[in-house]
Amino acid sequence: MTIHLSQFKKITFLTGAGASAHLGIPTFEEIYSDKEAMESMSVDVLKTNPEKVWKVLGKIRPYINAIEGKCHEFGWFYNTLGLDIRSKGSWATITTNIDGVKPFVTGPRLIQLHGDGRDTKCSNPSCDYKVKYDMNTYEGDAPRCPKCGSYLRPDVVLFGEALPYTTEREAKDAMYDCDLLVVIGCSNRVGTVSKYFRSAKYEGAKTVLINKEPIPGIQFDHEFIGDAFDMINEHLTI
Repeated sequence: MTIHLSQFKKITFLTGAGASAHLGIPTFEEIYSDKEAMESMSVDVLKTNPEKVWKVLGKIRPYINAIEGKCHEFGWFYNTLGLDIRSKGSWATITTNIDGVKPFVTGPRLIQLHGDGRDTKCSNPSCDYKVKYDMNTYEGDAPRCPKCGSYLRPDVVLFGEALPYTTEREAKDAMYDCDLLVVIGCSNRVGTVSKYFRSAKYEGAKTVLINKEPIPGIQFDHEFIGDAFDMINEHLTI
């Protein structure tokens, strides 16, 4: 079975950790498999013990730094497919990843649903201090903002925090407006896939899953189970 992307006018991709795992970035489960780490990724811990948040989320930065020079390998997805189909219609990518891989390559409109793990910002909502692509891990330390003295934090959405309104609105618009939804490498751990799947399906979009395993409770029109890299090359074409 082959999905011909050029047959659709508006395509939305929803990607998770499995979409960039072949570059060497560990999946969410691999990095945060222990209970203590999972409990550290909350807004409540940020307020009381920001060092614990940095200890966990700082781990991903060395991986990102190490694969930066390899990111051209991801071009098979965006560059090979993207440069051709963008002229035939509109498309968007919503990613639940915080690994920052997508901006390294030329591609479609990108919506980073949970933020970018490479970015650092002030924890004080009224302070606008932010550092893009900060490779410091700050493990064992919680740095202070040079502008207001508050703690700095990774610019990602923690458990207990709502998604930024503009980001969620943009993601919902991409779902409501697409005629093809392709979900790649997602676990649906926090219900993101099911929420956006329902939105796209309700509006009549064709739905495709490319994943290491099926997602329980969700029935896609087409499911291609296996390595994301292999499945995209085998089942997606212009």
